[in-house]
Amino acid sequence: MDRGIFSYFTSTLLLLSLSMCSNDPGTAPPDLKTYTVRGVFLGPRLDGIAMRVDHEAIPGYMEAMTMNFKLEDPSEIVGLEPGDRIEFDYLVLVDDTIARDIRKLEAKPGPVIELDLSALNSEGLRGPPDGLVAVSYEFCIPDNEKATAEVEGIDPTVSCSRSPGRIGCEPGELLCIGHTGQAGFRVVLDRLAALPFVARIIEARFE
Repeated sequence: MDRGIFSYFTSTLLLLSLSMCSNDPGTAPPDLKTYTVRGVFLGPRLDGIAMRVDHEAIPGYMEAMTMNFKLEDPSEIVGLEPGDRIEFDYLVLVDDTIARDIRKLEAKPGPVIELDLSALNSEGLRGPPDGLVAVSYEFCIPDNEKATAEVEGIDPTVSCSRSPGRIGCEPGELLCIGHTGQAGFRVVLDRLAALPFVARIIEARFE
């Protein structure tokens, strides 16, 4: 066989082979990435094909924020209530993103968040349109570097001092004050409440 013809047929077969492989539905795109996301479910959006979530930071990909996630299967959010803590897989494709395998997390016992979160908008503010303000909150933690570092790593707005505050911190404890005017404030509060040494989180009033 002529060498040129042989080369042509070989190249054609190779291209056909590659094309068949790339069209195989069982083959994932080479740049597909999957992240595990945790956050607070805020409700369905876009007629149920998406959900709104106040999520924690996604390491190496995205900061904590409130956003909509397109659902692979809208039936997965049936039964969820606003305020439920969830975990799901977040697929990042070339030209799309998808949330799937949504799992409701068990409510964490113990700490109580004594704030009226229903009065806050998505940015953590409340009040009239021309006077929106963040809500300050306070809680007590042990007076040691480990506890302080853990709290500061969760809440960038927090400031701690040796004072009883309105909540009544005792000797050997620090009063910590933060506010809701931050991205992902619901997730921040939930993570603070999950700390074993935080018993209550109440609204701070400066009178």
